[in-house]
Amino acid sequence: MHRYASFTGLAFLSIFALTGVQCDGSGIGVDNGFKLELAPAEGTFYQPVAIIVNAYLSGGASYTADGGTVSNIDNDCNGPGSCGATLTPTAEGQTTPGTVAFHVTVAPKGQPFYYAPRSVSATYYFIARTPTVVPPAGNLPGGTTVAITSVTPGSVIYYTLDGKDPTNTSRIYTGPISITTSATVKAMAVVPGYKNSDVVSAEYTVDSSWPSLCAEWNATLAQRNIDCFLTDSDYLAGLPGAIDCATIQTDIENLETNFDPTNADECSATIAALTCDQLVPRSMDPFRFPMPGTPCASVVVGLNASSAACSRSTQCSSGYCTSINTRTCPGACQDRVALGGDCMNSQECADGLTCDTLASKCAAYATLDVTCEMDDDCSYDLRCVEYKCQAPLATGVECGFGIKCVAADVCDVTCRPIVGLGSPCTPPAMADTCAAGSRCGGTTCTALPKVSENCAQTQACTGGYCNNLGDTPTCAAYLNIGDACDYNLQCASQLCSSQKCVAPGEFYCHSV
Repeated sequence: MHRYASFTGLAFLSIFALTGVQCDGSGIGVDNGFKLELAPAEGTFYQPVAIIVNAYLSGGASYTADGGTVSNIDNDCNGPGSCGATLTPTAEGQTTPGTVAFHVTVAPKGQPFYYAPRSVSATYYFIARTPTVVPPAGNLPGGTTVAITSVTPGSVIYYTLDGKDPTNTSRIYTGPISITTSATVKAMAVVPGYKNSDVVSAEYTVDSSWPSLCAEWNATLAQRNIDCFLTDSDYLAGLPGAIDCATIQTDIENLETNFDPTNADECSATIAALTCDQLVPRSMDPFRFPMPGTPCASVVVGLNASSAACSRSTQCSSGYCTSINTRTCPGACQDRVALGGDCMNSQECADGLTCDTLASKCAAYATLDVTCEMDDDCSYDLRCVEYKCQAPLATGVECGFGIKCVAADVCDVTCRPIVGLGSPCTPPAMADTCAAGSRCGGTTCTALPKVSENCAQTQACTGGYCNNLGDTPTCAAYLNIGDACDYNLQCASQLCSSQKCVAPGEFYCHSV
């Protein structure tokens, strides 16, 4: 018996040695190769997390959590990544808000008795995602609505409007907030079982200047069109048409567009300082005009991302809506095309680029003496004359249609200085040499007729158009966007579509 028992002990010892099993003093075999791991092993999360169990032997898993619940359980482990569960934090059982201890035990099955169950634990931290406030902080017209969201499921958002940090007793967010006066919005998200989110802050300055500023712009743009047309025989396209003030106001209130009054003031000053030569537009969009990089490009900025539906470029963060090309509405916001990319017109190209109409590619503006097809191909200080980018001509030099004179000159057979109201003048052969708001009335520069004053049938008016439908032609004020019209010249935008004055970007929508 003694010899048999000794032999049996040696046999078991040999088995333990071959399998890598060690005794832990209790007589239970512990297999060093039976590893148990969790993925992720730790971390901070903003929503329930799926935890994968990597068990390196087949077995049945059981799960518990201190401060959380376990769902979507798969307890049939047969290799790495074959089982796991979803962990959701709960307020019950937590000693520290948002902290959950997760435990897994796997009992091997179909294995020799010396494979003991293995357990593993990990601590996970949960915090509610910081809310997002739209639109971002900045200047807003009165009545604009502000939306607050959090991606953490079950979030209750608390907010304040006085700049103080919110608490669990602050106002509960139930829908968009109308901002009627300047305010600082602060918000946090609260979810049971999660640590409260960080506080987000957005300071808004309510600005009510948009309607009046927009109307002022329309009057300025329209008058500059008239002035440059009268004093510049080559001023055909002119400034962009009138801005659709009411529609953009709606876009601002609907969080599709943001208005910056500071850039608006600087843009007005920029336009006022430019000559007719410099006012040749590179785009029908008045807010990307007259030059990229000026404040005019940031007065009204779209908030819609690429591929979002749009009917005008001012709704798009990229500044380009495809409706201008496709002539269908709605269009889609689209990123502007980089150098060398395909294009149909210059509006599609990124700032500082033009669409080469022959190659249908976005290209850099041409410089002096470089071949061109149109003015848009040349840099801003040049014009396309006889298919080459040319510099303006000096005073007294012979000129002609399509050839520009230096600033403060006009082409009337030769480049001649522009003179002011009351100055002597001679009847123009090609273009009037009288300054803005006046015309050569025989031998002296006289003021253009104003609204309600009599006018000649083809004569321009100050702040309006010559209405010759009645017995006596009379200057009438331009019609605003949305007003009923019969022909283009009645509209401040110079666009009448479907008997309605429309903005340039809306023309195609009303024309199809």
